[in-house]
Amino acid sequence: MEFTDSDELRRDILANQYLPEHLRERAKNDTSEYCRAEDADNLLEVDRLTGNGLIRFYMEAGNGSMQVDVPEETARSIARWILDHTNA
Repeated sequence: MEFTDSDELRRDILANQYLPEHLRERAKNDTSEYCRAEDADNLLEVDRLTGNGLIRFYMEAGNGSMQVDVPEETARSIARWILDHTNA
């Protein structure tokens, strides 16, 4: 799985000269913590937004997808189960 954190995202946004100034300014002033985990096939994403204590969990399978906000341990359990059962 590939992990991205707040600081890495902020640096990428601030370095992107093609983004509008207001978005770069918002990133510069943003103090929220953010972490994203994504598998190599882009089938599983787990976003962590610490402000509300929930994790956004997104999964694609076949023609369907699911997105829910759940407590952290629930998202970890779901992600582990999927990765264990999909040979990821």
